[in-house]
Amino acid sequence: MLWGVPFVLVGQYLIWGRFIYAAWKKKRAHYAVTNRRVIVVQNGWRRQMTSAYIDTLPTLTVEGGSHGLGTLRFAQAEPIWSGRQGWGAWDGMSIGSVPTFVDVEDVQSVYRLVSELREKARTAK
Repeated sequence: MLWGVPFVLVGQYLIWGRFIYAAWKKKRAHYAVTNRRVIVVQNGWRRQMTSAYIDTLPTLTVEGGSHGLGTLRFAQAEPIWSGRQGWGAWDGMSIGSVPTFVDVEDVQSVYRLVSELREKARTAK
């Protein structure tokens, strides 16, 4: 009986708990765009921050965008089964080495802003 409890707990987390956990972390995530960097700060169990310089962003991808809500990725998304993410693959709000703006309102205007700043930064070099 005791041996089965951890399996049931992990199963429940994978079925529905990860969505509740992601929503909890999403409420504590803050995004910023400056003239030089994109920044993500997350106040979950511990404070995490990641940033990247706009002129060195490898890609700029918009996902979703229906009704203005969408995700803005600044690097290629790794496949969930790549093995590099570990348990972070099950966490939709996990902060990686390159920022990702998740469920941003008016994502198209943020995309245009970052695109313009990125172009200005690259032509200024």
